[in-house]
Amino acid sequence: MTTQIAPVILLVGLAVISAALIKVCLQRLSMPAVVGYITLGFCIRLFDTKLNFLTEQSEQTIDFLAYVGVTVLLFRIGLEGKLHNLLNQFGKASVIGLTCIAASGAIGFVSAYRIINLDLLTSLIVGIALTATSVGIIAAVWEESGAIKTTEGQPLLDVAELDDIMGVVLMALLFNIAPVIAAHDVQSVSGIILKTGGMFVIKLISFGLLCILFALYMEKPLMKFIQRFKKPPELTLVVISIGFVIAAIAGLLGFSLAVGAFFAGLIFSRDPSSIKSQTDIIYDLFAPFFFIGIGLGIRIESLAPALWPAGILILAAFAGKFLGSTVPSLFCQGWKPSVLLGVSMIPRAEVAMIIIQRSQALAKNAIKDSVFTAMAMTCFVTCIVPPIMLKGMIHRLLKPEKK
Repeated sequence: MTTQIAPVILLVGLAVISAALIKVCLQRLSMPAVVGYITLGFCIRLFDTKLNFLTEQSEQTIDFLAYVGVTVLLFRIGLEGKLHNLLNQFGKASVIGLTCIAASGAIGFVSAYRIINLDLLTSLIVGIALTATSVGIIAAVWEESGAIKTTEGQPLLDVAELDDIMGVVLMALLFNIAPVIAAHDVQSVSGIILKTGGMFVIKLISFGLLCILFALYMEKPLMKFIQRFKKPPELTLVVISIGFVIAAIAGLLGFSLAVGAFFAGLIFSRDPSSIKSQTDIIYDLFAPFFFIGIGLGIRIESLAPALWPAGILILAAFAGKFLGSTVPSLFCQGWKPSVLLGVSMIPRAEVAMIIIQRSQALAKNAIKDSVFTAMAMTCFVTCIVPPIMLKGMIHRLLKPEKK
């Protein structure tokens, strides 16, 4: 037994060490760690094709750690959503955010369905996957440039946070109707799809309202009680455990664990800094495994067939977010902050790949290897190019003072 489990422990240990080194190195280069984690997973797959060292047990272990990673990841995204700020500033952010989501989703769907000629369900999955911006990547660039607290920086965060929330909501809706679409002809079961979607929306609104009420009236007393645990390990374990419980309840109600984890993060978003500092180690340990799993999921033989779809989806990803956020923003502010907002909204990472990966399990053959690889390439490019563009653009257009 020891000889069977030892290679798995060795692989996990080396992956954790590699992920930590990748994060430190890419932070110094002002690049998102997500890119490095996906590359690490792909390199493991590449070496496995030559050495054949990945066993079924090791792949199952990575899959389990990826499930934990996606739960922790969505908890962190919800935690950074700042529910109170969103409720107070829903006006302008909602107009820009909803337009941005509609444009990026529509352009993504049409590009997949009409240009790449994917089927209806796959195109729908791709379109929804392209709706969610990666808040962490753009926030890091603005923070580093000293512009995050400017009048242009704060609306950006509000729009991006709303964008992520709506992306998660659409993801949850997709996960409920995708199996129905996959099992039947869309036209013949349109009534069933509407009924399934309608019931889901009712459950989601009810669950969301309960979470909001909990966040507004019960979270603060709960945190005061939890903070009686003076030692950080106990405080961290209690907070994370509550997040897992809420995620599990959401799963039992028919949502995904990821959606539940997101709402759990929103509940604790009143004072995210105190929670974030306590959960950093858990996040850094498990979250990379989700992206490592993405890299492992890229098949070598799918690279060539994925180049054409990836090129189209990359263009759709850039065009959808840039046009969808820049155009409505022009009616609210000048062209400079509007252009900055448009470029800032382009990166896709966490939510996009969660949608693609989980859709593979929900609907058989909905996501082929070439589509999976194309979306991974799209996230890769959108995580690298826009941050590089933004660094120079922020200083030229806003000229903020460095901290």
